[in-house]
Amino acid sequence: MSFLTPEAFFAVIIPIALIAVYVWRRKRNSNAALRLSSAELLGSVVPKVPWYKQHLAAALFFVAFLPLVFALARPIQEREVATDKGLVILALDTSLSMMADDVDPTRFDAAREAAVDFLEDIPDNIDVALISFAGFASLEVSPTENQGEVIRSLERLELAEFTAVGEAVALAVRTAESTEGPDGPLPTRVIILSDGETTQGLSEEDAIVVAREAEVPISTIAFGTPFGSVPIEDPFNPFGGTVDTPVPVAEDNLRQIAEQTGGTFFTADSVDELSQVYDDIGVGVDIEIEEVELTAIFAWIALAIFAVAGSASILWGRRLP
Repeated sequence: MSFLTPEAFFAVIIPIALIAVYVWRRKRNSNAALRLSSAELLGSVVPKVPWYKQHLAAALFFVAFLPLVFALARPIQEREVATDKGLVILALDTSLSMMADDVDPTRFDAAREAAVDFLEDIPDNIDVALISFAGFASLEVSPTENQGEVIRSLERLELAEFTAVGEAVALAVRTAESTEGPDGPLPTRVIILSDGETTQGLSEEDAIVVAREAEVPISTIAFGTPFGSVPIEDPFNPFGGTVDTPVPVAEDNLRQIAEQTGGTFFTADSVDELSQVYDDIGVGVDIEIEEVELTAIFAWIALAIFAVAGSASILWGRRLP
């Protein structure tokens, strides 16, 4: 936050001076009362007033000056604004290998956390679509400006068997082709996050052909380390139990998808690295910094506090502070 007229902060001298006068007057009145009568007599004549009824209205009156001073200083806040309408399609791997804990707390939880952070920073006029894929690809949320809906859907995702990277690519392409803005097709950024290769559904080679024909670049993120493992039921143990099965992150297939469709390939093995990847990928449209003045917000806050202070003073003291 910055200020257009920071010199207005000198006005804070006013409430400080008023507090000093208030304290001085209270002390003088108290001393005068004690000189005119004994403490015992004063206590029997003047009823004891709770401390909050004596000072709360005045305290609120002084506090109201703080947002008022901020309003005079004309605070401004910067925010990112997309210069054009755009579309981000996020496809997240929900296969069982994503439960590997080589990334804290697990690959899946870390990926979801970074995705939420990414979505929260996307400008309002960028549409977002969410795809999940395990044994098949599913469009969880159609393109929408409501990032909150996408985040809630992310939080409901569950893991399942198999990995259908090719299906996710093809579904992302279909979603991009069926989404148009007022001036035609939207600038689109497709992001595929996975830790493995296709084990079911459309092959990655065929998916690449689909993306290239539609001229939709696919950016891919290989998320995880070579040392991941997940507990799998042991088929050779008659008494049940599980055995740790290695699930090293696969990179070659995801790199191939990105390179052959005109996208960008990334690797990440932590939440911080993944967040940085999202920043590097961006949203596929130009972003400008817009300054928003917050003066009215602070002025309304000050007015509300002044109103409460005045009401309390009239109610308890039958006068304004």
